[in-house]
Amino acid sequence: PDTLLYAYLDDTYCLDAPAAAVACMDTGARVTEADCRVASNLSKQCVWSPGGAAALAPLSSRVALRGTPNAPPTKGHERAGGGTLLGIKVLGAFLGDVGWCSAQLVKRVRIALEPLDGIIQLRDAPSLDIAQQAQHCLMRYCSNTTLVYFLRTMPPSMTIEAAQEHNRLVASAFHRIVGSEAGSPAQCERALRQARLPVKLGGLGLTSMAAIRRAAWVGTWALVWTPLRQLHAPFRAVDITAESAADFQQLSIFTELQEAHSTLLDDYDYVARTYEQYDRQVFDYCKPGLWSSRNCPDSPDRVLTE
Repeated sequence: PDTLLYAYLDDTYCLDAPAAAVACMDTGARVTEADCRVASNLSKQCVWSPGGAAALAPLSSRVALRGTPNAPPTKGHERAGGGTLLGIKVLGAFLGDVGWCSAQLVKRVRIALEPLDGIIQLRDAPSLDIAQQAQHCLMRYCSNTTLVYFLRTMPPSMTIEAAQEHNRLVASAFHRIVGSEAGSPAQCERALRQARLPVKLGGLGLTSMAAIRRAAWVGTWALVWTPLRQLHAPFRAVDITAESAADFQQLSIFTELQEAHSTLLDDYDYVARTYEQYDRQVFDYCKPGLWSSRNCPDSPDRVLTE
């Protein structure tokens, strides 16, 4: 009765000590079949614990249950040892070992962006010459947004490699569509930097996933932490802002959240100072050869401040 259940449509997750969580899962399978005539897909059932095989030892006899110490090894999880798993998928996102989660997400990015090859090949028809507009719309609204959910649900340490791979694939497609791949490395970089800007700032809205991953992660916690504390009483005693001390060790996930938040505040301060400088300074460039240079001093530029 104390097991915490998370459910979304037909996906159900049981959070508790290993033996109790599996007992809850078994009960759920029996009840749904008896009362609703819905049979659980036992082949999809699995267990995972951050404590590894030692924490899952009480389940050693459940050899048919994927993830238990004596279960048959699962491909891609050999490093965990025995039948235990390096991680699991929870509502599509990956939870577990950092290296495993990162590798799985990179693999998913490559699969999700395979349609870019087809987008690049779009061409104008005799009576319809909007191929490039269609390419940019598909890039911006479909391809470039495929990683956002994972940036919001997985910590930055797990998403950095996937974000970089996503940026690389989108950048490659962009250069091929607009023809900038023929330019010098510096020209290609400037074109990409402009394309990364929002449309209202003269860009194409191809937002860098690596640049927003911390903001996405912090934004999710800001959005959901209050409702979570209202729904689950034990969360009300958790202080995600508390820092580690001699008598207290903060969880690594909250330490990473604090670091991401601190970085965002530093970025905000930098942008605010820059814009304030723009508002207070006017650069008057007087170049030789221009008519106005006759009225300018010998200095190549003048800085006017308030």
